[in-house]
Amino acid sequence: MSLLSRAVAVAAASASLAAAAATFTVTFPEVDGTINSSGFPLPSVTAATVTLPIPAGQVITGATASGFWGSTTFATSTAGVDVFVDGVRIAQCVKPDAGCYSSGSGQRPWSYTYSAAQLGTLGDGSATLTYVQTSESVVRLGTTTLTITTTDAVVPTLNDTALLALSLLVGLGAFAALRARRRTAL
Repeated sequence: MSLLSRAVAVAAASASLAAAAATFTVTFPEVDGTINSSGFPLPSVTAATVTLPIPAGQVITGATASGFWGSTTFATSTAGVDVFVDGVRIAQCVKPDAGCYSSGSGQRPWSYTYSAAQLGTLGDGSATLTYVQTSESVVRLGTTTLTITTTDAVVPTLNDTALLALSLLVGLGAFAALRARRRTAL
């Protein structure tokens, strides 16, 4: 195989390498806590732990959490509450916020996007939803959804230096082929 053929083969193989991405969603159940009237903030309560089906050889590159204030049992409000997944606060309802605490018309949505620094908290294969009640009444949370995006742990790509080196190899290969033809012609 000539040098030029090798360079072309390397370029073709490198161009076909692409990151395999995956997106999956896990769901935490609704929360209908107990009525509390004093002692706030109360100790943390674990609502649920779910398994994160991170594909082998993949790393987490993004995550969002979303849910609803109010449950299907009592949709119009919740007590003041801080909501966490693996220690990252993903939602907060502060008394008397009309968007969550006050009686409203049905469940009200919220969402949170993880920062790059927070993604590592999700890397152990499971996620735990906890909450801390911060005011009177009952914590009521609708279904909470965690959507995670992953990609290959190592993604081989051609950077500028590799492209320059490949171009140089192709150029040298072409020069060598031209030179060999001239020698045989003499």
